Amino acid sequence: MTRSLFMNAVPRPRAPQPAGVSPAAGPAPLPTSTPQQGVIDWFSPPIMMGTTYLLLFGIGIIDAEFFDDRTRLRAMLLYYRGLSLAPILYLAASLASFMVGYYLTPVGPITRRLRPLQREWVPHRASVVGTLFFLATFGVLGLYTITVGYGRYEGSGNEALSNLSLLGELSMIPCVFSLVRYMQYRAKVPGVQMSRWDLRFLWGVMLPLQLAISIFIGVRSRAVLVVLTVVSAYHYLYKPIRPRSFGILGAVLLFVAMPLLEYLRPDAMLLPGESGSYAVRAWQSVAGRTSSIETFTVIYENLDRVPEPDPIYWALTSGLIPRFLWPSKPIANFSERLTFWAVGQRELAWMGPTLPGELLILLGHAGALLFMLALGALWRVLKEISRIGEPGAWIALYLVILRTLQTVEIGFVIPYSTLTRFLAVTILLLLITTAPVGRRVTARRPMLVNPGRFRRTALGAS
Repeated sequence: MTRSLFMNAVPRPRAPQPAGVSPAAGPAPLPTSTPQQGVIDWFSPPIMMGTTYLLLFGIGIIDAEFFDDRTRLRAMLLYYRGLSLAPILYLAASLASFMVGYYLTPVGPITRRLRPLQREWVPHRASVVGTLFFLATFGVLGLYTITVGYGRYEGSGNEALSNLSLLGELSMIPCVFSLVRYMQYRAKVPGVQMSRWDLRFLWGVMLPLQLAISIFIGVRSRAVLVVLTVVSAYHYLYKPIRPRSFGILGAVLLFVAMPLLEYLRPDAMLLPGESGSYAVRAWQSVAGRTSSIETFTVIYENLDRVPEPDPIYWALTSGLIPRFLWPSKPIANFSERLTFWAVGQRELAWMGPTLPGELLILLGHAGALLFMLALGALWRVLKEISRIGEPGAWIALYLVILRTLQTVEIGFVIPYSTLTRFLAVTILLLLITTAPVGRRVTARRPMLVNPGRFRRTALGAS
């Protein structure tokens, strides 16, 4: 009898029984993915958002105040007159508003009462759907890169696939699904299976290809994202990361991996007069060449002059409605218009308005702070829906969208339109590849140890 390639499950050693518990006493308590008490939740929205603010704006302040480097983008900003205290205080207020929305609003307890029931993986479906979905979406990503160009790689100039870059990025979803299943499998969560095909395809195909294309197109943040996805899955589902280990990992990523990826970028993208030495690029990778703090300062001090951003509702409509259903769907181009206004050169198209900067233009000072509060509440809802701390599949939803917390530099409309697309596709795939926990448990376990005794008790009670 021939066994299916996808269902050739790898044998797993039986989990040891706790001392004093016999096999006849029933199964051991279900392991959960909750980090142990006292261990820091490194990948929670407040910590992720706070770290991004610190790296993006804090190190930028140090660079602007203590390093007079004329190759920085700030030297080209037409309205930049130096840093001032008011914009920096406003950035602190925007981050504080996010924290208040996350911790102090009642959305957490409310969501815990209304969130969907936990689901568990259906191994065969997860293997087949994950493999086919990855091959299709990553194939699109590869073709898009070769023809249209992606990141710092210039394609052949064929624009036939110009609208499919986001479809290609959806290839990260099956990677996350397989990582969740793998970490739960290693943690011996009951019912989670990984076939030899699953293991080989995850570690031999999906993750190596994601890293390779990130390096090939010169987008170091994407490569770091792949690494952080693996680390976050390990932290939540297998073993919580201690502060010392996390500090070492952060230092390696920040001062070794990112400078190395910066060094591998093509020299053609260097600003005029910029050195190509490893030392210079190492500092560039830490301080950032996009000058986000200076960009925000210019926006804050010139609100009446800044170009009008893309409408805020595009974050929802643009993400949920594919272009083949909406052929005339507008293309968000605020970064290009902002760059031309601030610098006078369309070639520097990587200049982003930053999240607080774009909200400030759209909603004003008070409105932007209130929106950051609502954004914190939204992330609390998303984290509660993901049911982190329970042995199930919903945690994959949070690990897929975690990347959005690192996109403060880009703004709001573009990253959060991507978030809505990833949410919709991830939920759909989860519904396909999983089943409700209660339904499967009822099917494979007797509900009552002594049904006759239960009937007598129930009748007596009635």
